[in-house]
Amino acid sequence: MADLKGGEQSGGSKEVDILAGADGFAEVFPEDKYIVVKHLQAAGHVTGMTGDGVNDAPALRQAEVGIAVSTATDVAKGAASVVLTEGGFDEHSWRSSSRDATIYQRILTWVINKISRTILKAAFVAIAYVVTGKFVVSAFAMLLLTFYDGLRKDLPRHG
Repeated sequence: MADLKGGEQSGGSKEVDILAGADGFAEVFPEDKYIVVKHLQAAGHVTGMTGDGVNDAPALRQAEVGIAVSTATDVAKGAASVVLTEGGFDEHSWRSSSRDATIYQRILTWVINKISRTILKAAFVAIAYVVTGKFVVSAFAMLLLTFYDGLRKDLPRHG
């Protein structure tokens, strides 16, 4: 954090790059939370901050999403835009966020698979045209191949 405090006077972008490259921060001193929020906002990022004490209130108020935990002081709750009413992650919350990550991964895999198959079909048509000098598959047949491939995999199987 000393680099950030020094970067505050120099306006260095190296420090902001370090901050922007991180997924999150843990065990940050309350006075440093405000500096982190200011640097990220200056770089155009939307920030969220959690806190529970009076000394966290400036960072909670400065962040676009200030989150006060259930055991927070009244000052922190007043400065926050969101106040958690129950403490910690219970098992249900953990499982549902894990389930969300699984669903996201499946969607991402499906999209990448669909894009790669489309590129493969387009490459086949292009290479066949270069080799033979004419289109070996009509545009309509190409559409049928693309949609049939998707339907064949998405239709339920009986039997």
